[in-house]
Amino acid sequence: MVVYFLKYLFASRRNFHPFLAGVILFLAAIFGTKGNAAENPPLNGFQASYFDRTIRNGPKITEVVPNIAIKFGSRGGPGHIAPAQFAASWVGRLSFDAPVTKEILVSLSWSKVRIRIDGDIVYEGTNSRRFTHAFSAGEHLVEVFYINNWHTVEFKVTFQDPVKTYSDSELFARLKLLDPQADEIVYVGLYESDTPDTGVSVQLADKGPDSGKGQLLWLDSYEAIDWTVAGGQGLRAVIVASYAPGSRVLNLSANIPVLYAEKGIGVHSKLQVKCRCVGTAFRCNNKKGPGALAETMMARTGARVVAYGAAYSAGSVNPEPFDDVVRMALERQKEEVARAKDRCSKRINPDFDTLFDNN
Repeated sequence: MVVYFLKYLFASRRNFHPFLAGVILFLAAIFGTKGNAAENPPLNGFQASYFDRTIRNGPKITEVVPNIAIKFGSRGGPGHIAPAQFAASWVGRLSFDAPVTKEILVSLSWSKVRIRIDGDIVYEGTNSRRFTHAFSAGEHLVEVFYINNWHTVEFKVTFQDPVKTYSDSELFARLKLLDPQADEIVYVGLYESDTPDTGVSVQLADKGPDSGKGQLLWLDSYEAIDWTVAGGQGLRAVIVASYAPGSRVLNLSANIPVLYAEKGIGVHSKLQVKCRCVGTAFRCNNKKGPGALAETMMARTGARVVAYGAAYSAGSVNPEPFDDVVRMALERQKEEVARAKDRCSKRINPDFDTLFDNN
């Protein structure tokens, strides 16, 4: 009972007083099961151990997790360990009935990782990486060691069957093979997940496609995300694109293909575009806003955008209609930006005669 209560406390990410957080970390180390992890690693799961790397032989917090993924910000993660002092390990066993080749995708930022399989180092480095590994039939010991060196933590290791990534032309041709072809698309774009396990849920509207032909879903991100999709009707295919390797969809039925695009769209913001006149330049943030989304999606998929959801980070997304109201707002915004740019140009690049005659 004590173990479960302590796990609840650190998993809740509550803002405890630093002294109390230290007490929780210490008690979790006393009552935890870290000794059993090394002796009997879980099968098709991982025993995770989190600790402050600045405390030699210090206490560890342990838990059993289905996947290797962790993310938290400056407020601290398990046991309120500060990100810049955070280190972790994951130990588990993978079992296969027959020889198989798996793709291993590593996503990390300012940190370093070492991966051992059956005692051999298969990767060690500071960069995100995608590679394959051949497993024989039977059980295999997997060990992952992680040291963070940044003010936030974002780390993910994915084991999956090798997948093909599609260029723009290959993706367009592959979508033409769908029967019937989808002529509508829902776009979801995030920079990153804001959940500790890098997961994001997408809730599609119950209404099916207007034409009855079917819909596509495009899932776009910078960081690697574990997507789950619920609702919707007439979904023909899901397209996944991310800069960091390791994004995937966890819960789709086998008859809905998941296609991986080589290039993402990069729209991670809503309608608001903020511009300002700075020095000798006119600058706008959110350059990759939804303004050109409809044209881009039509060019890359042959489908028109009917809904979209975009944000810097989120744990769940409910796409909103991309209708005439949105399109009119985008047109007005485009005109306002053009007028502001014209005013800026006249202010930062005045005429000689006009300027000096008045001074």
